[in-house]
Amino acid sequence: MPEPIQLESLRVTDEPAARALRQDTRLLGLFLSPASPSDVAVRAGMPANLVHHHARRLAGLGLLFKQRREAGRVYDQLRARTFRVPFGLFPPEDDANSGNADMHALTQGFRRAYERC
Repeated sequence: MPEPIQLESLRVTDEPAARALRQDTRLLGLFLSPASPSDVAVRAGMPANLVHHHARRLAGLGLLFKQRREAGRVYDQLRARTFRVPFGLFPPEDDANSGNADMHALTQGFRRAYERC
């Protein structure tokens, strides 16, 4: 059976995966190349069991995949090199500028441009 391959790009269509991309950027970046959660834990300065937990959760969201098993170790990898997330999956930001009409117009223009990309 051939080993799974990393996609060049993947469109994210569900909010939990989009939220994980936003919140777990640092950890996800450590899986750009195949890596075991134990090795990532050392590089991230985190407990191995915590990285294993996050890796399972991120795999369940479709952001990581099991690239291979080798000598009793599982190597995970990012599902894609780039992720495309529709702007509408992100909740609106609650910032001090939300009442500013110019900021609102700029944000809406950005959203339209972002969706076209």
